[in-house]
Amino acid sequence: MRGERENGYLLIYAYVMLDNFRNASLSTAFLEEFEQSLRNAQAAGVKLILRFSYNNPPPDVIEDDAPLERVLEHIEQLGPILMRHQEVLAVIQAGFIGQWGEAHHSTHGLDTRINKAIIRDAIHAAFPPDIPVQWRRPPDLLRWEQAGERRGFGFHNDCFLASPDDVGTYTGTDRRQQRQRRFAAGLTDWTPFTAETCDQEGPPRMTCADILGEGAEYHLSMLNGRENEPYFRPAWEAGGCLDEIARSLGYRLRLDSADVHGRRLSVWVTNQGWARIYSHRPLMATLHRGDRQIGQPVQLGGERLLGAVGPGETLRFRGAFDRRIRSGDRICLASPDPHAQALAAYAVRFANADVAGHSAWDAATGRFCFDAP
Repeated sequence: MRGERENGYLLIYAYVMLDNFRNASLSTAFLEEFEQSLRNAQAAGVKLILRFSYNNPPPDVIEDDAPLERVLEHIEQLGPILMRHQEVLAVIQAGFIGQWGEAHHSTHGLDTRINKAIIRDAIHAAFPPDIPVQWRRPPDLLRWEQAGERRGFGFHNDCFLASPDDVGTYTGTDRRQQRQRRFAAGLTDWTPFTAETCDQEGPPRMTCADILGEGAEYHLSMLNGRENEPYFRPAWEAGGCLDEIARSLGYRLRLDSADVHGRRLSVWVTNQGWARIYSHRPLMATLHRGDRQIGQPVQLGGERLLGAVGPGETLRFRGAFDRRIRSGDRICLASPDPHAQALAAYAVRFANADVAGHSAWDAATGRFCFDAP
């Protein structure tokens, strides 16, 4: 895991297998090993997309999940560990139910409406409230939304672009599927949308126009690269859009300009990505004179967080230091992880190139610094 960050992978998909515990409590040894894995991820400076599942069969093979009572026990056992290591969690995919933890073909009846709701509520109660949780099935999410029961759950699509209905992701008549798609597009404006492709059923949508259009429409944050390589990646590479996809995934926050006046600082931030930043990230500013920080850090924009900057938007963040800014002072901007403020690896990296003698990213502190005029 330590080499992943150096290879450009800051997010790691972690598929946690619980198949040895379908009829037993999670063992102390398993829980200790799982917690150590989370520590290893933090030491490597990467974040995880977690999913818990009782099986990982080949396509068209049905394997067992676990009885409802066992699932609820496991959720309760895992909750405290996840609470202790929130800094390493990017997203939790609900999992547990059915094939691959995708909420279908449960051998223990977990995929009924009642049992789905019970497991949904158990996850909501036990897992960290600040970490987004995703659900696999848009029809469930839409039904819960209409009943006022969704409770913040987002959406992941494990057959993105793979067929006209994304291999059963969207269900029912064409009219119902379009309604589900409109709901998903709106939902993913404020919750993270992660995806992978799968074996195709029917004509897939592999062109650059497909991925660039639907990536933007559904605010695609993360794409499982290893899953899409056999079919989709070569098509995107041949179409010349692979680099654009890489630049567009998730948020891409650029510091456009800054205005300094007396003690006051205004900074304009543009989001060039497909999605908002979904964690609670303020924009903090510090003032430096010579080799020391002077005064207190300032949160620019008051209560406004960086997630307010939607795709294609530019917003101004402003605030005032407790002393006047002088020409030649150094101003540093940072957005640390709310659960690990001292870890520079988890700070937002702004999409600004270094400018010699004026501005630069400081990887050791997770800050972008520039000289005041």
